[in-house]
Amino acid sequence: MDSAAPGGGRAPGRGFHPLGRRRLRHRSAAELADPGLRVSTRDEVLTAGDYLSAYVLEWTLHHLDLVARLPGMAGPPAEGRARSRETLEKIAHWADMDARA
Repeated sequence: MDSAAPGGGRAPGRGFHPLGRRRLRHRSAAELADPGLRVSTRDEVLTAGDYLSAYVLEWTLHHLDLVARLPGMAGPPAEGRARSRETLEKIAHWADMDARA
């Protein structure tokens, strides 16, 4: 039997996530958000979709950094890695367009 961890997650070593069920609520909120909705943060205005893409990219990079030297530790989910790659490719494309101008 799995022992429950604080926040509704599972005990370490068995799919544990420190945010437990709260993580699922954030995911649901992200899925329900209108990607074109404009949001502001730190004097910047961007769409909810762009904000969430940047959040996934940052989380994925931090996750990769944390497990880079820990053999046997799982990396970020494939969906997050794919989304991060798409975001980086868009950034590289924009940078290339700026360099040509």
